[in-house]
Amino acid sequence: MPLHFSLSSSGGMALVGIAVVPIGVDVEKLPSWETVQDCSPALHPGERSELASAKATERKECFGQIDSVFTRYPGEQVAVLSHLFLDAVDAGVA
Repeated sequence: MPLHFSLSSSGGMALVGIAVVPIGVDVEKLPSWETVQDCSPALHPGERSELASAKATERKECFGQIDSVFTRYPGEQVAVLSHLFLDAVDAGVA
């Protein structure tokens, strides 16, 4: 059975994903407030809506999740909204 893997690193962290199906992982240092403000207008309307509905104190994390999903699925022409790693982030794992 062939194995697939993905590796990502950022800000002194590393994440490795291994699976029997194609997999993509991404770990990112949280963006600055300036990055969130500057880049938010370029997001898909659904992503902008999700970002706007997040509590102000959670917008950097929300933007980071949106950016992370986009990085894992480059070239996709659809909005991908995901909280797959929310539990891991809350637990301090990701």
